[in-house]
Amino acid sequence: MELAYVAANAMVKLFLMVLIGFAAAKLNFIEENGADVIAKLVNKVTNPLKIFVSYLMVYDAVKFKGLMTSAGLMAIVMAISIALSSIFIREKGEYWRVERVSIVLSNCGFMGIPLISAVLGNEAIFYLTGCIMVFNITAWTYGITVISGKSSPKDLLRIFTSPTVLAIIAGLVVYLLQIPIPDMIVSPMTTVGDCTSPLAMVCAGATIARTKLGKTLKRKSSWLTIALRLLVCPLVFSLICLFFDIPQLVFMTVFIASACPVATVVVTQAVMEKRTPGHASGLFGLAALLSIGTIPLVIIIQNWIQSLF
Repeated sequence: MELAYVAANAMVKLFLMVLIGFAAAKLNFIEENGADVIAKLVNKVTNPLKIFVSYLMVYDAVKFKGLMTSAGLMAIVMAISIALSSIFIREKGEYWRVERVSIVLSNCGFMGIPLISAVLGNEAIFYLTGCIMVFNITAWTYGITVISGKSSPKDLLRIFTSPTVLAIIAGLVVYLLQIPIPDMIVSPMTTVGDCTSPLAMVCAGATIARTKLGKTLKRKSSWLTIALRLLVCPLVFSLICLFFDIPQLVFMTVFIASACPVATVVVTQAVMEKRTPGHASGLFGLAALLSIGTIPLVIIIQNWIQSLF
């Protein structure tokens, strides 16, 4: 229950940042393409730096095992999500592609990093990088194939040219080889990396401000998609984990990552492939808003389920 309170407190703070972004966009302080510029800054600069800095610690075999465990658990999350999306979202009409991918891909990087950092602390970001690696592989294999209806070898290259993945690889090398980095370099990297939370939330708010939610709200499948993404997938994952002995911090990192809203990459892929981008944006905006309440809620339910066993 205490963790749920911490999560709720963190979500309120993050929501206020989202509100600032929303207001700034409505007042045209953030222009039409402003949110895109901020998103690129977060995805290509601040997020990768936050991730890289999380690897600057003394090597610990237990922590490294936890990192590998988090990657394996995230693969289970993806398998659960793909199965549920295939069962509940039928291949009918034009919207099913973005709805299926919206269920599978959680915003574990863009929104997960500030959220998990606030709730579980910076050590959890180290474990989260395992989730982000699995996320990127899934996004540019399963995700792009479902949305586009075809697969391309070029899409696989995106996995390893992403600044986030490059930061994970560089961080792993530094961590495993224990390469010393001077503090005069680490300090500014840390400062810029810490800008991730406010920038990501302001960007989310600005994006929501320019998203037309009307059509998305009217579609029954939208609500099913959101329910599966925010509630069902993380709770099914939680039930499965009851049968395994998993370090609590590792489990909670993956659990919260699995409960994050729809990933921004769903919108970018939908725009790129011209597959109902408006609906993808609507699902992103609606899920982001509802996650303010659902993330503390699933933590409360998860704690209750855990107390029964």
